Amino acid sequence: MRILYLLPKLVNSGPSNVVVALISHPEMTAHDITIATFLGKDDSHDNLLSKHVNYLPLGGVNFRAIRRLVKYVKAENIEVVHSHGLIPDIVSALIAMWIPSLRVTTIHCDIKLSYQMEYPWFKTITYTPLHFLALRMIPNRAVVSQSVQNTLPFPTKIVRNGVPQMLGNEPSQPANVKLPNEALALTLVFAGRLIKLKNVEFIIDCVNRFNQEHKPAITFNIFGDGENESTLKAQQSEQINFLGFDEDFSSKIAANALFVNASFTEGMPMAVIEALAKGAPCLLSNIEPHREIASCIPSGVAIFDFTYDSFVAAIEKLTNENQQVTVDREALASSFSETLSDKQMVNGYLALYQNTPTNDPSLTASTKAHYSNKNRDL
Repeated sequence: MRILYLLPKLVNSGPSNVVVALISHPEMTAHDITIATFLGKDDSHDNLLSKHVNYLPLGGVNFRAIRRLVKYVKAENIEVVHSHGLIPDIVSALIAMWIPSLRVTTIHCDIKLSYQMEYPWFKTITYTPLHFLALRMIPNRAVVSQSVQNTLPFPTKIVRNGVPQMLGNEPSQPANVKLPNEALALTLVFAGRLIKLKNVEFIIDCVNRFNQEHKPAITFNIFGDGENESTLKAQQSEQINFLGFDEDFSSKIAANALFVNASFTEGMPMAVIEALAKGAPCLLSNIEPHREIASCIPSGVAIFDFTYDSFVAAIEKLTNENQQVTVDREALASSFSETLSDKQMVNGYLALYQNTPTNDPSLTASTKAHYSNKNRDL
């Protein structure tokens, strides 16, 4: 099968990592794959491009780029065009008049809420209806979670994000982090963009308060960067470490550690999935996609409300009185393999590309048809 993945930019975050996890699976090497981007790429995935994946830079967002894309799809006999994001979805909707390829999109988040939190109001009121209109014109729509599906007024299929399971290598604490008591210390870990909707400030406040009231102190390691970094560093204490962006953060999650995500909104967060793939238990804010993860991983995920007391109670669910993590990691690994692995994601998308029903039992947890009420609209 000849498949083209259409992205705004190939970088080490968000939809790009979903695509990379998908096409890196051994089963995908049987297919001829191209990644096309409008705004270039960084060097984070060059190792993938040097193997079995072609790369097509489109050179900006303009009619010349669209013309180049259409020419390439026709010349290479592309069978599936799989778009991710606002600009790729709009272009996918436009090119239908020139090419017969099966068109697929993945919707990664609650579009209305995410745009409200990320863009100024005048962009939000433009981008939201424009994106919804484009999505209506793409015949095969996937969503990464039930919660995202619930925000949409048209039929979709659920294909949960997944990554390879990475068990067997004991994680290690970053060398430049000093723990208050290495034998007992509990570490919390966050990885992601340091922006408002990730709500890292809440975690810092909770950690600082916890350390004032409890001994030994817990350590909070933050892997990431972003526009709120300087503001967050103003709250920094001795036990809070800003370690910068690290694409391999999961290998640095200590054995006695909990991954934490206090986001206000998510689609199906890849950083959480990567932490679970490594066997790290998770503290997650009480939002619908996090509750969905907790339903997938009943042993190893605790949900908290946006209050200090709830946050501490969630920590206590996953640790004992000595602040040692007490989770059935074998059960965590088994649940992960069934519901959030790269294998279930590959099965889900291949079924969508073939546009035929499947009875594969490994797919039932990740891909299911959902037909919304036909009278619902924007």
